[in-house]
Amino acid sequence: MKCQMENQYGTVLIDENVIATYAGSVALPEADKDYLIIHNASGLFMSLNGGVKIEAAATVKFEDAGDGKYYIADADGEYAGYAGNNTWTMSSTADTKEAWTITAVGEGLYTIKGKNGFIGADDPKENEPWLGSSCYGNKAGNIANSMWLIREAKEVSVTMNISDAKYSTFIAPFGVTIPEGVTASKVTGATDGVLTLEDLEGTIPANTPVVLYSETECESTITGIDLSTKDSYTVGLLTGVYVATTAKEGWY
Repeated sequence: MKCQMENQYGTVLIDENVIATYAGSVALPEADKDYLIIHNASGLFMSLNGGVKIEAAATVKFEDAGDGKYYIADADGEYAGYAGNNTWTMSSTADTKEAWTITAVGEGLYTIKGKNGFIGADDPKENEPWLGSSCYGNKAGNIANSMWLIREAKEVSVTMNISDAKYSTFIAPFGVTIPEGVTASKVTGATDGVLTLEDLEGTIPANTPVVLYSETECESTITGIDLSTKDSYTVGLLTGVYVATTAKEGWY
């Protein structure tokens, strides 16, 4: 059984506010704004957390390096660059930051190229998913794992609403702290109409549909950075949607 969930605040996908035009010329990003660099193959995000990696959520800033190139930095002042003499491995230290050329390649995709090649990732190995994997700055050509989407990080608001029925469903395009007195659960199975629930602790991850339970009515509005990259997300037996969707046969 699947649960078809309606969006509580309308369409969440934001029109891409890219920093490069299709022609390949790069417009200067605004220094006071955050951006998302989304790895096209995995739908995850470029992060400068302990090196350049693919993470579940991350924002970056761009600094003008001149000649149509940009430094990529995070809020802590770390940069994407090359690590020491190892020109294949990415680093996030200011002394090895690299000026990157950003080029549009069509269909909203971009390459990010330094002196030794394109930023990209290796194919995930068995039992080693994309999440947390390293990026490298030596990729040759416009290979699939070196394609990125770039858009401005924008805030959206969601409403968490639990009526006197005590149960509700919920999805948000950013991580949400579970309120006191509320239980948030994934649906991991169903037998004879009885759901198997897996309770979450602390936070509902971004783009994770859940069942909410509370003994008392609850309504709150939460704001965060939109980290969605597609119209719907399925976790376990729940599917959450960010656009109006007709329920398929057998969905509830």
